[in-house]
Amino acid sequence: MMNYIYTLIPIALLGFAAVQGSKWNFNAATYMDKKYTNAVKGMMCVVIMYVHISNDYTNTVQNIIGSFAYVGVFTFFAISAFGCRTSVERSQSYLNQFWKKRILALFVPAILINIISFGFKVISLNVYEVRGLYAFNQYIYAIIVAYLVFWIIWKIKAIPVDIKDWLVGLICLLFSLITYLTPIKIFFIWPTESIGFIFGLILYHKKEIITSELKQNHTRKMIILFLLSALLGILYMKYKHVFFLGGWLLRVVLAVVLLLLFSACTMNISFEGRLVQLLGNISYEFYLGHLVVISIVSRLFPKMSSGVFIVIVFVATLILSIVVKIMSDKIMSPLLRNRKTAGRA
Repeated sequence: MMNYIYTLIPIALLGFAAVQGSKWNFNAATYMDKKYTNAVKGMMCVVIMYVHISNDYTNTVQNIIGSFAYVGVFTFFAISAFGCRTSVERSQSYLNQFWKKRILALFVPAILINIISFGFKVISLNVYEVRGLYAFNQYIYAIIVAYLVFWIIWKIKAIPVDIKDWLVGLICLLFSLITYLTPIKIFFIWPTESIGFIFGLILYHKKEIITSELKQNHTRKMIILFLLSALLGILYMKYKHVFFLGGWLLRVVLAVVLLLLFSACTMNISFEGRLVQLLGNISYEFYLGHLVVISIVSRLFPKMSSGVFIVIVFVATLILSIVVKIMSDKIMSPLLRNRKTAGRA
């Protein structure tokens, strides 16, 4: 029992962070704004941690949470697409310096984490994993593919604006199917999670319709979405190994329904709390860092109970993420400032 209680401590702390400082907004005006999406990323990165816990430290509660952690990555893709589309609408010049900002944001934290991990393993474990210095999380490559599709389509002036997002979505869908159905891994291991990029574009165009529909008979809609999520979740757990219908289609539909349920539950909440915003600010570093921390802690404490292991991984990842975030900002700040100066010249 205590093992399960320890396992739920990060989730309990996440719940406290989400509630602390938040305000109720009856008209859903803050839904999908910067603070909302930032908070959601922070919540999802903690859930994702559970799926990567080493086999020696797993338990029933962790397995249940981890089974749906892919929805967190799906959400990362969706928020990225929503952000790209919003930025393009705000300013077409956004595309001119698109890659510099994204390459820095993706690789600077990743390189810092690789260096810190390598150094810690050498000093504390006497382990020399040189590959760890240049190996990067596959999410980085997958999101770059989605960014590339978006950037190319939106840079081609001959394509009518009205169909640009349709083309981006169709190409991403094609790449997802190719990744799942063939040995050609365009999205690496992310054929279903990458569909989140398409969902993000849909959300950009249909946000008002979605919120309007969810607000009508709000409680009933939440109950329906909850029951549908439960049904799809049971079906997914049973049929997730069935080729395409379970492993791709059902997985994608479940992710969409769960996000709609999450939206129905949170669209009236304005996430103003410092804790959840801090977690959102370090969500990318947390996502990358927890894998490193799991590897190190499992070697340092091979006989630890699973619940305590999860708590230590959570706390250590938070510390690492904050340190890497501070270092990354100091490195990127002058580079991005030079970019703005060059843009005004």
